[in-house]
Amino acid sequence: MCKSNISSSRAKHCKFFLVQGPNKSMLCRRISGLARIGLHSLPRIIRRNYRIQYSTVLKKFSRSFSSETNSEISSVRLWSDGGGDHVVSNPFDDLGAWHDAEAKSFLHNVSVDTVGKSTAKGQREANEDCYKILELEPDLYYFAVFDGHGGSVAVEFVSEHLHDCIKNFYRSDKSIESVLVEAFIKCNNDLKEYCEWLIEKGHERNILHCGTTATVALLQNGTDLTVASVGDSSALMCRLGEAVSMTIAHHPSREDEQQRIKVFNGWIDWGLNSPKVNGKLAMTRSVGDFHLKPYGVIAIPEIQQFKLDLNTDSFIVLHTDGVSHVMSDEEITHLVQTCPDAEHAANILTHCAIQYGSEDNMTAIVIPLRLWTKKPKQKVSKEHSLLKNMRINYI
Repeated sequence: MCKSNISSSRAKHCKFFLVQGPNKSMLCRRISGLARIGLHSLPRIIRRNYRIQYSTVLKKFSRSFSSETNSEISSVRLWSDGGGDHVVSNPFDDLGAWHDAEAKSFLHNVSVDTVGKSTAKGQREANEDCYKILELEPDLYYFAVFDGHGGSVAVEFVSEHLHDCIKNFYRSDKSIESVLVEAFIKCNNDLKEYCEWLIEKGHERNILHCGTTATVALLQNGTDLTVASVGDSSALMCRLGEAVSMTIAHHPSREDEQQRIKVFNGWIDWGLNSPKVNGKLAMTRSVGDFHLKPYGVIAIPEIQQFKLDLNTDSFIVLHTDGVSHVMSDEEITHLVQTCPDAEHAANILTHCAIQYGSEDNMTAIVIPLRLWTKKPKQKVSKEHSLLKNMRINYI
């Protein structure tokens, strides 16, 4: 596992409940996850179809990993107004936005320390996920998640090198889109040179088969957001309380991606588990995987650009597929909305992914976009409508 000089708590099985939300396609994975954890992890008093308030669940969630993080789990403001008392409250209003937020730039009020981050290895022997949270320039913030495969060489190199490529191109070209394309291509080429150098030093040639996803969010001037991605790590934004997907996974099942693979004389193996390029790789774009570059697997990112609205946009989440395999964008968004701060939210996402049965490495970054009010707030008793109707089933 690699990260941006910020320690993340180890994930631990959340033992006590199964959430059955509106996305029933995830249910089988969640049941199998609990079955694997074992009945010993369930509470002594077993009840079916018992409705409880979600706030109670979150308290139990917090206790399940508070000993790991050595942090007090409470609802506090993300930003201090100069030493005032912290305010216990529900941070979100009915639209999913932090209430009474001031219309100020993200960059003028938030440091990278306010961004939540969490990573866990799941059932894997090693964690090949990485993340990076940096201020590249006074007007440019960088957030990224990476999911390596075939070994750690590619993911470690790319996570430590891609931001330097972006920074160097940005100094000479302020067009973010062209900067990102050139940076991804250069990082891919530099990785190949690095692997070839390692082979000359006696490393096995199979390191040319390692690769990584890369999902990058650049925030410029506080409101201009650009997201670039290769692979199947994801980014989403909460706008008016709803999930807005900012990436489309590069799966071999995508017809537009298939066409490029076929043009380069590659082929798609439609196996039982998932389609793979030439029967080897479950994605059509990546950094690395040099044995498949001649067959149309490219390192050129897809790019989406957004103008943030501080009156409607609440937070951004970047995560690897260890999270998205067991949770939909809507579930991720609603979970984050129940949390008092970004760090808590990132931890909840990885812990929920484990409880829901994810066996892969998992990483989440939660980026808050708005300020808390400087005026003390009363505790908000009104719950989100989805949470009111959510059923907690003990098995």
